[in-house]
Amino acid sequence: QLTSGTVPEAALASSVFPAGHVIQVVSATKTDTQSSTSTDFDISGLQPSITASQTGNKILIIASISWGHTPQYIYFKLRRDSTDLLLGDAASTRARGLTHARANTADDLHHTTLTFLDTAPDTNSHTYKVRLSGATINSNYPFYINRIYGANDSDNFYIVRGASSMVLMEVQQ
Repeated sequence: QLTSGTVPEAALASSVFPAGHVIQVVSATKTDTQSSTSTDFDISGLQPSITASQTGNKILIIASISWGHTPQYIYFKLRRDSTDLLLGDAASTRARGLTHARANTADDLHHTTLTFLDTAPDTNSHTYKVRLSGATINSNYPFYINRIYGANDSDNFYIVRGASSMVLMEVQQ
């Protein structure tokens, strides 16, 4: 029992936490804006890395994305490095993703939250990211992170700039 002072780092490293305990938390926050005219892109600055302490531990991913686009469909993917996580089954020519969204108006800042429980494949460092895709993202209809669409992003007090975040939690198994 520790009553005062600190626990030596070596003692913590050799400790075994009971199953279900969160043993580390890593996060990234993006408050600036980003635009893309690519039909597939990763959100820059929102790519935290985590090194699991044990193969097979769970990594709880919670991503919260603020975005703007024209009234068109886009879809979201969570990725570990270059591996897509939790995709829907292939069906004809349908896109595969974790979820999709449609901007009903270009004047709104939209928000999407993604959650997934991944399994650490090893004890190497892995980078998690959100990939956005959409056939209607192009030079005429760019996609925006943390702001509303195009010319509607005027300098008015009622126009909001958003923020996005991603949290990774390693859970002992």
